[in-house]
Parts: sequence; structure tokens; C-alpha cells
Amino acid sequence: MGDSRAGYEVARAERADLAAAVEALGAAFAADPLISFLFDSAGERRDECACEFFRLLMSARLGCSMPVLVAREGARIVGAVMGYDTSRPGWPEPLKERWKRLMAGVPGVVERLGSYEGLADRHMPAEPHYYLGILGVAPAEQGRGIGGALIASFCALSAADPRSTGVYLETASPVNLPLYRRGGFAVTGEGPLATATLWCMFPREARAVNALP
Repeated sequence: MGDSRAGYEVARAERADLAAAVEALGAAFAADPLISFLFDSAGERRDECACEFFRLLMSARLGCSMPVLVAREGARIVGAVMGYDTSRPGWPEPLKERWKRLMAGVPGVVERLGSYEGLADRHMPAEPHYYLGILGVAPAEQGRGIGGALIASFCALSAADPRSTGVYLETASPVNLPLYRRGGFAVTGEGPLATATLWCMFPREARAVNALP
């Protein structure tokens, strides 16, 4: 699935990858505007809360057999991408409880998360699609094409699914826009999140749905 000639390959994540993937994502999103918007009110616990956020999202998606891919270089995880296919299964109860504790421990995060989700939902395609929720590459490994390979591999899963019309995503980081545009995405909507901007994106040429009966 990945380019082994580049020293890494993209593969389906395993539960044993969780800790290393969360570490890579935590570093990748250390200055991300959306994570700052959500978790800066946690103060000194900001990075801890952000990593628990990534840990819960990855655990839930692994538990629900949703798309989770990692970029491996030897024994290391240097990047990860995760999201949903055309279904949106419910989370296991233990993870729901941990999510409630995370939300309760960060002042104002429930309201800010609601603002983000409301904006994202307004520009979400009505047709069945895959959702790319989190993409990150460890800072020391950026610039090697890993992010592009993760995007391409995630999009390949969508393209192979006859129910999907494409991959929807959002980003609040302007430096990510060229990466996604090179991957075939275009901005379909945007809006403010405090001092940040959230851009919503979908493929420029979404393929027609081959609907199941």
C-alpha cells in the first residue's frame, strides 16, 4: 500500500500501533489551530488532553473496524490517518465513558466542539462518502511524501467502495491546503473558529455513486 522505496510503507493499523501512532499525532498537531481551539483552555494539560483525544478516536475506529492506516518505517510509526467509511457506527461503552471524562476535564470544550462540528456538518456532502478525520506526520519526517501517501491510501479505500462518492475532510491549518489540493481536493466551504479558519474539502471530481439496492 505504501512506497517501500522511500523507506516507509502505509499499512492497516493494528492495536499494537496505538501508542506510537498517538505519539506521532501529538507531535504533528502540537501547533495545529483546531487542536489549539479545542484544548488550549486545558492549560498545562493541553498536550495530554490532545493525545487522549487522538487515543480515543483511534481506539474507537479500530474497535469499529473503520479505516485507520499508519506509515511504518521499520519498527517506527511516522504518521497516521483515520476516519470513517460510509457508515457511522456507535462507540463501545467504555470509550464513551472515557470521552465524557475528557470533555468534563477541559473548560468549554463541549461548546467549542459543537461549534466545530456544526460548521463541518454544514459543508458535508449529502451523498455517502468516507470521512478523513485525522492525518498527521511526525514533524521530523515531514517533507518526505508521507502525508501524500497516507492521503492516497485512504482515498484508495474510498475509491474501492461502490457506496462512496469520495472523501470529505476539514483542516484549520493553511499550510495543509496545498497538500490536499495536490491530492485532488477543493475547498467546498469555510468558516471561522475563533481566530482560526476551518476549510472543508471534497474531491474536485467526485465520482458517481453506484448505489446499493
